[in-house]
Amino acid sequence: MDVDDQHGNWHDDFTTASQWEIFIARIEESIYDWKLPQLKISDNVKFRKSSFKVAGKLEFLEHNLQFSDTDFVLRYFYRNLPDPEDGNEATPPPEEKDESRLWGQELIESDILDDDAEKGITGVHSIEQWYGVSRFLLLTPAQSYASIVSESKAKLLLSSAKIAISNSKCPIPIFVQVHQPHQQYFLGTWQGPGMQTNFTMVHLRQAPKHCKYLTGLLDILKGKLAAISQSPAHSMATPIEISARIHFVLKDWPMNEWMQSPPDFELLHGQVGVEHIGKLPFGAEADPLREIHLLAQWRSLPEGVLVDHDGYSDLAPGLASRWTLEAHMADPAPGLLAKSLGRLLNLCVSSATMRQLLGDLVSFSPDNYVSYVDSLNALTEPKVSSWSKLVPSSFKSGSSSSSQGHNSSGPIPHQMLMTILYYLFPDADSNGPANPYPETFEKDEAPKITSFKEKGHVQFKSCPLDSLVWRLAIVTALVADASHGGLRSAAHLWHEVCQEMRYRWDHGITIPGLATGCPDLRSCLLYQKLQMLNYCIERRQERERRARAHKDDHSDSEFQEVADGSSEEEDDEFFECDNEVEQEPRRKKHQHSLWDKPEGRLSKDTSLMLIETNEPLYIPITQEPPPKTEDQRHEDAEILMMLGDDLQGSELRAQIMSPLLLSDMESFKAANPGSCLGDFVRWYSPRDWIEEENKLSPRMLIEGNTWQELWSAAKPVPASRQKRLFDDTKEAEKVLSFFENHKPADALSMLLPALLHAAINRLGEEWLEDLTPLSVFNSLQEKAGRLTMGLTPKHKEYSVRKVTILKKKHRYFVRFFQRFVDLIGAEETKIAQLKSLQEKFADDSFAEKEELLGTFLCDLLQHKQVEVPDGPDGVFGLKIRNMFLQAQKAAHLIPDGGEEKVNHSHAFPAPSEREFLLRVKACVPSPSSTPSPQRLYAVINDHSFRLSGAFSHDTVFF
Repeated sequence: MDVDDQHGNWHDDFTTASQWEIFIARIEESIYDWKLPQLKISDNVKFRKSSFKVAGKLEFLEHNLQFSDTDFVLRYFYRNLPDPEDGNEATPPPEEKDESRLWGQELIESDILDDDAEKGITGVHSIEQWYGVSRFLLLTPAQSYASIVSESKAKLLLSSAKIAISNSKCPIPIFVQVHQPHQQYFLGTWQGPGMQTNFTMVHLRQAPKHCKYLTGLLDILKGKLAAISQSPAHSMATPIEISARIHFVLKDWPMNEWMQSPPDFELLHGQVGVEHIGKLPFGAEADPLREIHLLAQWRSLPEGVLVDHDGYSDLAPGLASRWTLEAHMADPAPGLLAKSLGRLLNLCVSSATMRQLLGDLVSFSPDNYVSYVDSLNALTEPKVSSWSKLVPSSFKSGSSSSSQGHNSSGPIPHQMLMTILYYLFPDADSNGPANPYPETFEKDEAPKITSFKEKGHVQFKSCPLDSLVWRLAIVTALVADASHGGLRSAAHLWHEVCQEMRYRWDHGITIPGLATGCPDLRSCLLYQKLQMLNYCIERRQERERRARAHKDDHSDSEFQEVADGSSEEEDDEFFECDNEVEQEPRRKKHQHSLWDKPEGRLSKDTSLMLIETNEPLYIPITQEPPPKTEDQRHEDAEILMMLGDDLQGSELRAQIMSPLLLSDMESFKAANPGSCLGDFVRWYSPRDWIEEENKLSPRMLIEGNTWQELWSAAKPVPASRQKRLFDDTKEAEKVLSFFENHKPADALSMLLPALLHAAINRLGEEWLEDLTPLSVFNSLQEKAGRLTMGLTPKHKEYSVRKVTILKKKHRYFVRFFQRFVDLIGAEETKIAQLKSLQEKFADDSFAEKEELLGTFLCDLLQHKQVEVPDGPDGVFGLKIRNMFLQAQKAAHLIPDGGEEKVNHSHAFPAPSEREFLLRVKACVPSPSSTPSPQRLYAVINDHSFRLSGAFSHDTVFF
């Protein structure tokens, strides 16, 4: 900055800090903020589980800096040591009073590191591997696209970093990244007590010819020491220590190629992974294992033991002291199970209607139906007929005469459709059911899945295992494959199932694969609807059975009229029950008249007597409350809530609920002639009877009370002669209309809970505890249970039942379902990868070591590098040798039995990469200097050559 003095002369003010000085100051501030000057030199020595692996998770802190017009990021990398209970804590180095003796020790002690990726330990950073330091600072451009390609800028940054760590007395090295980011080019410096280390690098596309082997690298190290030492012949205080690691890649395994089981071409046209129509496919479609890397290692050998040059090499893999293995997997792809779930999930958001998808297939004219019924009369039907069995799809389509002269056919071929329908409705197969349903389904428990290897269960709001809905969900997921027509095939199958339901109702044939009785509200809505339809069919069958019994037992005209069907419609209006009156000795003090005889008694209540006649109170036979599915209950509750709490709303609410109350009153009057409202209230609603005052509660005495009005209107009619509260015909038509009026996407979304349930069980069949802990699998079960139960904590409003009722909200459920599908896919991928490895390794040699093999393969998936037990000569080593040998035979077209034609030294392919580490302590720059660590790391492959050197010198005695 220019200023003017008192004489009018201009001069520069050097007291103002420059941008460069500010940049250095910011680096120093970061170092102080992280309290790095307080670290001891001994803290830099790596904590290890072994001599080849670092311990702890690699973490970093960062600060943003700016120099000139470029933004930089300064990061401090360190390892967070694991907890002692993990078993990964290593013993810290012994305390050293003279810290200067420990400076640079890790440069000499750190060997070629295995890149471990187990839980709690991340992979080795490039700087850790190449330079052998465990804590370090790294200065890089903030933008990923920015790069430092100018030599002057690189030197300026490096000198800035050197000044900052020198001023702050930082005991850890600092590095600067230059050139393009993908080159991973790092330069650095380290200032110690009386010592300094410079970190340099050479990176070329191709290795010079004389540098491809160990002899050339030794010459480079010796030449470097000669250049910086005053007395090269006496500079090395210790012999050069050599470590090497040679990489071999196996890509082909002709003897043990992994693949899915061959598809059954008679089943679903050979769809991959489908071994049985009732089982979801599982596993990877293609081999998930891309290649296996074998790393042959030699550790800490003195110079002269290993010979490696252009004409001869001691680095044969069979002579290595240690083998490690890496499994490189292909890019993750959805497995067959995840694809099936995701495919069906994607179809659930479609707005296409059944007619848009199937066209004339969903049309069925009345004339065709009459013709169909006439044809049925001429057939000798099996015990249980089936709509889909007796009528081909082309006939059922019912194309009008205005069509193009032929009937349309559905996307599912007829033979495949019949196979599916016989699986869903095995009782329709005249040859005998090939896949019968279980004899009973549990009614006292909600659908569940049992935790494997652990007692307990997770409740699912789906359906019982292997029930009709269970099978329908699995089959729909299979036919929804794009090769079968996708949504059109799913719509076709749903249409056929709806037609089957219609046929079974019309002919009074029960639906198989369902628990009997009223709808189970703990199951999914589709299962409840089918149970309701089945309940209606059972009620209809019972009514027809009674009609036949009346025909056989009575010959008078009244019953004959019923048997002939002339009053069948009238009979449908009444409730059927066993009118068994309990026989009790008649009290002499009260004789009932002929028109006032008691009817419809179930049993006597010994604790209550009628108020006016003092006779025992009899419990009447009453009609059961009409069964309702979950959506019906929800609609009823919403209607009652909308009526409000005022007097008018209460009256309307009472009227809505009055049919059942009126029926019970009439049954009570029929069973208890001479009874009054007080008698009924004492039995029906004891809280509305004041026992101390022997009278009705105040709310029952209000003028115009609904109970009083209904009691006055009630006639003494037993339940057997009352109009039915539950109209099975009406309810059955409601269910059928519910099915037929749904869009295919809405029908598919009703199958999602059952499909999710089936997917979890399919995963459980393949689950392996060594690969996936039990806690992880149980967590998946709990998440699936919350989804199907509609109890997702943050999204309770998007429950399964509301997805069905409020169609516009089902997209939210689809989104949550997709997250779970991703979790399923991740576990499926791991299992498929393990099975692929098992196919490669498993043979008779591991018959007695199956547990050891399973542990080794699981470690191979969970860790990046795994040591081969017993090295090259162990059972694993021999298996790996044979795998490489078979690959070489296939590559050279050598037939089986031609092992002698493969030279032992050529049983392995050419190395894909060679790593060398040279370490030595040398007196640099003079023979009187303190011995300092010198390190040279080399990585050589077909597309890169990298030398990373850490060269130290004494800054005191030079």
